[in-house]
Amino acid sequence: MPELSALREGTDIMRVRRALVALAAALPLIGVSAGSASAASAANSYEIIVCSEGLFGSANVVGYNEKNQLVQTPDFKLNWNGPCGYAPDYWFKEDQIVEINASDYFNVWTFHMDVRYCNDNYSATQRVCILPY
Repeated sequence: MPELSALREGTDIMRVRRALVALAAALPLIGVSAGSASAASAANSYEIIVCSEGLFGSANVVGYNEKNQLVQTPDFKLNWNGPCGYAPDYWFKEDQIVEINASDYFNVWTFHMDVRYCNDNYSATQRVCILPY
């Protein structure tokens, strides 16, 4: 019965081929849903850039991320883009008031700023908080 054996092999090949076609069709859908989830998450989380008029030399930011975990950046210099600086890859959710600890040569000053009111014109994933001094 070589003909029956060939028929079975052909059927198995067709099943594999159908499975591969179905998988290939599903992959873009999986990518779109994962991409939109990360875009939604990124839309609600921001890196905080701190700017000062030159009075402060360094700062750090304390607040909550999207998982409601308290996050504190390491100290960073305020000379990144003019008198500004930030700690990359530290994300803060938008709907909160963050604590910014800025230091001059002698003192540490604490500012409380609402992330929603920090400037968002710079980047879609970053907010610029300008210190009042």
